[in-house]
Formats: sequence, C-alpha cells, structure tokens
Amino acid sequence: MTSIVIPETVKSLGTYSLFYNCSKLESAVIDAPITKLDSYCFNNCTSLKSVELPESVSSLGYYSFYNRPSLTSIYIPANVRSIDGNAFRSTTLKTIVGHKGSYAEQYAVNNNIEFVEAEVKTWSKKDSLPTVGTYKLGCDVTLDGDLTVVKSNVLDIDLNGHKITLGKFAVNGVN
Repeated sequence: MTSIVIPETVKSLGTYSLFYNCSKLESAVIDAPITKLDSYCFNNCTSLKSVELPESVSSLGYYSFYNRPSLTSIYIPANVRSIDGNAFRSTTLKTIVGHKGSYAEQYAVNNNIEFVEAEVKTWSKKDSLPTVGTYKLGCDVTLDGDLTVVKSNVLDIDLNGHKITLGKFAVNGVN
C-alpha cells in the first residue's frame, strides 16, 4: 500500500501504532474527525512524504512520526494544542505549515524548524459550516438546524462579504 485516505465516516482510529512499519506508505489523508494522533501512528513509515491531518486534531502523540526520513514538511491544524517532544524524532522535518499565533508556530520556533503561515481554506458548502479550523466563506450559508461549537475547538471564519443564516447558535451548550 503506497497511499491511504481515511474518510469522514470513520469516527475513531483508536489504535496505537496504526501504520507502524508500513515502509511503502508514501501519503496519508485523514478526513476522519479524530482529536488525537496516537503514539507510534506513523512510526517507521520510512517512505511517507505527506500527511494531511484533519482540522479536528488537537494532539500529536509520542513518536507519532518517528523515523520518517522522507518527511520534510507538515501542516499542523490550528486546533493542535499538544505535540509530544518526540513526535518528530528521527525525521528530516524542515518546515511546519500552520496558522499565525498557533501552537504549531510556537512548536516550530522552540524547535528551530521553519514556520510557514498556511493559506486560509475556502468553505463553499451552502448548507453546513465547519466546527473547527480556519476558513473564509466562498458563499452564503443557510443552516436549517442549530449550530453548536465546542468551546475548546478553534474555529475562525472570515465572512468574506457573505452571510450566515442559522436557527440557534451555541458554544458548549451555552446560548
């Protein structure tokens, strides 16, 4: 297997060492709404060049990217608030892409890794909104139901001249 896409329909990876020793794996896209990348997740995936993490990830575990000589750059979502000190041990990581003022930027500075500010993604779905991440609207959005955002998640939306119409808005259940 050289690439894998884990779809949004998967709710949990829940496995320690999920891709351990998948030496031919070159790319992974995780669309599943996970909050933590577990320890040793991509340990010894020596060919892995790119990983796309979902905006919902808030923690990168112990040795999650250990021994990845092909990994030179990674995007770290704005919601990440914890990166284990050994998460990128024995990698050739040269660049972290992330959002200005984020934990990713702080981690990069503290570990002498180049930090590059990420481009803001455009949200173009007319009937839903993200619950975590940094986006600019590409269209007006109308929600039939309510929108609840978990207070601990980072959600930053630039209206970009558009409007959001919704029934009720709550943060952690507080209206």
